[in-house]
Amino acid sequence: MNTSKAAPLVTKAHITYKDSVKRAVLIITTAAFTALLLTYSPIVAKSVSRSLQVCAKKLIPSLFPFMVSAQLFFTLGASDVITKIFGRSFEAIFGISGAGASAFLLGAVCGLPLGGKCALELYKSGRLTSSECERLTAMSTNAGLGFTVAGVGGALLGNIRLGFAVYFVQIIAQITVGILLKPHRDIRSIAPVTDKTPYTPFLSAVSSAISTSAVGIVAVCGYVTFFGVICDLTINICDIYGASEITRLTIISLTELTCACEEISTHLNSIEPAIRNFAYLSLFFSFGFSGLSVHMQLSSIASETDVRIKTIILMKLLCGLLSVIIGSLTCLIFNIK
Repeated sequence: MNTSKAAPLVTKAHITYKDSVKRAVLIITTAAFTALLLTYSPIVAKSVSRSLQVCAKKLIPSLFPFMVSAQLFFTLGASDVITKIFGRSFEAIFGISGAGASAFLLGAVCGLPLGGKCALELYKSGRLTSSECERLTAMSTNAGLGFTVAGVGGALLGNIRLGFAVYFVQIIAQITVGILLKPHRDIRSIAPVTDKTPYTPFLSAVSSAISTSAVGIVAVCGYVTFFGVICDLTINICDIYGASEITRLTIISLTELTCACEEISTHLNSIEPAIRNFAYLSLFFSFGFSGLSVHMQLSSIASETDVRIKTIILMKLLCGLLSVIIGSLTCLIFNIK
């Protein structure tokens, strides 16, 4: 006799008043945003064009080759080697399975959003618990060395020393958060998967890496373009209503990293000390937090899991605040201007 119970059907009776209100608010918000896009359509069109140029000239050249190599890296089983070398030390320091060392190193070298994506893939494969995945994702989501130093420090800000400072400050902030949030006792609820990565023929691995990365880079460009529109609309609305420069920098620092860097660069040489100093603080915060654009990308990957993206965002906010503190001290100690 079959005693299993069928999953209950969701009917109108199951939809609570709270859900109805939430749905209504989301629909109204979406309608208002669509009206905003129509009202400022010339700005939107210009923003999309600019963002796509940024993707073509900066983002894709600096990220796509690393996405392919990272995918190939793990398909061929290199993560097993990293786990074997650094796994025990990584687990002792952060209280996260040693398999997570590969995601942390990938994020530190290659940058957004590869480290966080790798952490989520490790969780899906059973090598991490959900709690470990949340902490590791926050620790591994950062801008890469090339983008931060050459792209932002050199090309955009004209200050290589500042680029290096921003890069290492975000890494130090993430390591600090990882140590602070380390559980005081072992709370693993599952045994990590210890099987080695199955063998994949090299040509098949290359083909799969290219195909997967091509889909991934298109998604990244889509997020950057959409949030670029939000940034440009924010700047325009702030100008219309006379919002302060500090308010504008605060909002954009939370939104998208590339747009934030471009906006911040126009204020680093401001004649007003308060705005100039706040621009430096915003720069460190932007890299520590990584931007809502990146968190939405991670959310799409984590949507079919029980990993809580809200928890990751809160951890990244803590990274951003720590980056501001550490960055301020770094600039004072090493006289970086």
